[in-house]
Amino acid sequence: MTRLSEYVVRRPTLSVFAIALVIRLGAIVLGSLIPDSWIALDDATYSQLAQQMVAGESGSWSHYLWDLYWSTSTFLVPLTGLYWIFGPTEYVGQILVAAVGAGAVALTVRLAREVLEVRWALAAGAVLAVLPSQVAWSVVLLKDAWVWSATAALALVIAIALRSRGRVLVAAILGSVSLLFLLGHLRLQSSFVAAWSLVAAAVLVPRERRLAWIGGALLIAISVPWLAGGGPGGTDPVLARADNFGEARAAGAVGADSAIVAEPPSPTTDGPDATNRLVTDLSHLPRGLSVMLLEPYPWDPNRNLRVVFAKIDTILWYPILGLALVGLAQVKNHPRVLVFPTLSGAGMLMGYALAEGNLGTAFRHRGELVWIVALLATFGARSLWERHKARRIAPVGSLDHDSPRASHE
Repeated sequence: MTRLSEYVVRRPTLSVFAIALVIRLGAIVLGSLIPDSWIALDDATYSQLAQQMVAGESGSWSHYLWDLYWSTSTFLVPLTGLYWIFGPTEYVGQILVAAVGAGAVALTVRLAREVLEVRWALAAGAVLAVLPSQVAWSVVLLKDAWVWSATAALALVIAIALRSRGRVLVAAILGSVSLLFLLGHLRLQSSFVAAWSLVAAAVLVPRERRLAWIGGALLIAISVPWLAGGGPGGTDPVLARADNFGEARAAGAVGADSAIVAEPPSPTTDGPDATNRLVTDLSHLPRGLSVMLLEPYPWDPNRNLRVVFAKIDTILWYPILGLALVGLAQVKNHPRVLVFPTLSGAGMLMGYALAEGNLGTAFRHRGELVWIVALLATFGARSLWERHKARRIAPVGSLDHDSPRASHE
């Protein structure tokens, strides 16, 4: 055990990756033994697309299916390759997703190690390695774990770039461009948020280099999501959804047992004007934030097995979220590491809060925020611990020199 502990301290990133992967592989095995155990119902779509591509059946695809395949090609092309090599066995795809999900855990640990001691970085990794929802979304054939890994990797590359020069800086810039492009072929809205969070992070460089950095970041933010199919700066899908968040919420509620809004009414010739839509969106925002961050409440009477699973996860989530709120105060002390994740997390949170129409999808999309919240929670826990130690150790100068203790010393 001593040797194992020493190895974990010497190789925290690799160790956490291995632990997270073993947990996820165990979940795959357990899921194969329990029929209908998975909480996701739409993962079959991606597997079917990959199988049909391998079988040469893509000629009958509609424009929507072709668009879905290429818009998520960062996930689907590797999955198709695995099916081509090993045959259309979903377990192979699950193992790939598990490895990517474990990679998100390891990347978070590596990012934390930029400024934190090993034990605190390992704490962040432990949360992500064992949190039930993170494990679950890392073993079904969905793209979510890929989004987490791409965003966490981008945060790490940006943190390295902000402290680097020369070849390392060039490599970091190329890495950020590549990762942003890959993220654009997973979830365009997330690439939009990440691109403009990158611009904000560029403000952190020293004044003599700031103008060049901001110019370069703007070039990346405008061009890379554009190349990924999101229009200049990745604004096309964002503006399309922002034009009517209410419609997006209603569409998400159709057929959902966990709908949080009413299904869309019958079409009318005249829709609500922009002012009414804005008022409606703002009035929905508190509920949207609650759905994304707090629900399902543990006291919710719904006893659906999937909702029960989400309740258990939420109970574990609450203290992590509370520590993350404390950790927000540390952003100003560690901006190189925390500004990009915090801004990107805030942007994704607001977008999902306005657009989600049912609790189930919101709960899955919460996973995109979890690594950021866990990172901030680690900083929050560390700051509380440091305050606790400071209170226990009073400085010598604060002793009363007339007291018996002071005289004795």
